[in-house]
Amino acid sequence: MKCRVLIALLLTSASAFAQNAATLDETAHFLAGMPVTGALEPLTHDPTWQEHAQAMNEAWTRKEQQQIWPIRQWMQANAPQYHRSNDTVFYMFSGPDFLYSSIFFPLSSNYVLAGLEPIGNVPDLTQVPPEVLQADLVSLRNSMNSILRFQYFITKEMRADLGRGNVSGTLPILYVFLARLGYTIADVTNVSSPAAGVKITFSGGEQPQTLYYFKTDLSGGNSAFLRWCAARGPGLSLLKAASFLMHGDGFSGV
Repeated sequence: MKCRVLIALLLTSASAFAQNAATLDETAHFLAGMPVTGALEPLTHDPTWQEHAQAMNEAWTRKEQQQIWPIRQWMQANAPQYHRSNDTVFYMFSGPDFLYSSIFFPLSSNYVLAGLEPIGNVPDLTQVPPEVLQADLVSLRNSMNSILRFQYFITKEMRADLGRGNVSGTLPILYVFLARLGYTIADVTNVSSPAAGVKITFSGGEQPQTLYYFKTDLSGGNSAFLRWCAARGPGLSLLKAASFLMHGDGFSGV
């Protein structure tokens, strides 16, 4: 009898915890400095979060005006067949830069991003001590400073800012981009094949879309990851000039 009562209490406790936990989408909105409801809403009254939200709003408004809208308009006028394509996007040496892959190719069914940056972690923010969460928000904002001001991440800065703490790595940055671009996150799963990574299922329209980020070394040629990509091609590719390394022997297999 005692065993049954204990099991019932545990189940009730687990159910209550699940109801009180923030959803993935709420978490993304909170990190992005956007309004939230549910379990995280009380945390938005903290002055530190309000400062974070104001800074993110200002940075995103500038980004939209200076780059996001002009790129979308240019793609619609000059490369509409690619802008409307649902082919898989391969973005090597990307780090957590989902932003530009989505701006150029918003309707892709699958986005495959790869880099050396760690996957990281986003815990249940309702369980993070307030002083720790405040520091995490500052680190997140600092790590995104260069991409929101310019067109790229400064890897050393990002590693320094997001290499420690509860909110770490590329995952929180991906959350911010998904939320700010108007997507709804449905599921997040860690994967181990063809390399360590994360799979995010999201939607912004009628069809679900998938974002993969893999932490992997792209040098050395015929890796399991590159074979996995080849099996899903042909598709669309995105590269930044500063990351064009394929002329060297070490990256000729990409």
